[in-house]
Amino acid sequence: MIILVGGSGSNSGKTTFISILLANFTKKFSVVKVTPTEKFGNYVETDMHVLLQKGKDTARFIEYGAKKVVWVHADRANLGRFLNDAVNMLNGDIIVEGNSAMRYLQYDLSFFVLRDMQIISKQSSIFFLNNANFVIRNVSEKITPNIEGHEIYANLYLELKNTSKPMRKILNSILFKLD
Repeated sequence: MIILVGGSGSNSGKTTFISILLANFTKKFSVVKVTPTEKFGNYVETDMHVLLQKGKDTARFIEYGAKKVVWVHADRANLGRFLNDAVNMLNGDIIVEGNSAMRYLQYDLSFFVLRDMQIISKQSSIFFLNNANFVIRNVSEKITPNIEGHEIYANLYLELKNTSKPMRKILNSILFKLD
């Protein structure tokens, strides 16, 4: 199974949502972090010293129970090839973080994380939102996670600190339909 997680921009809650998935399903998923870039060349990072650097999303994924983590750096012209290479390096169930992945990968499920009041301006975010299976509404108030149709309402920060039974139930109901 391949799950895509995109979002409305920086600090929307993508990494936090993936961390919640990993914490609830420890050692079930590997993670591919995607960074479209024209600056640093095209490669798939697998060096644990780099992946475990303090403050990096990749370190959080490892901390929360990812089986394996790789980090794709690629320009727009090569992103599809490097994403597919990264996915082919991993076995089993995979979570891919990054809006760009939706244009290049065959996937089973997608989540778009949207923080309250965040304006969506990037084309890749708009495309992902319009094609996502579920929208995670990352609200700032303390609420019990709930699902209405294809929208999930939760305070992801609080859920990561103490995952609730309602959130586990929502995630289980979605993921086990695919297994």
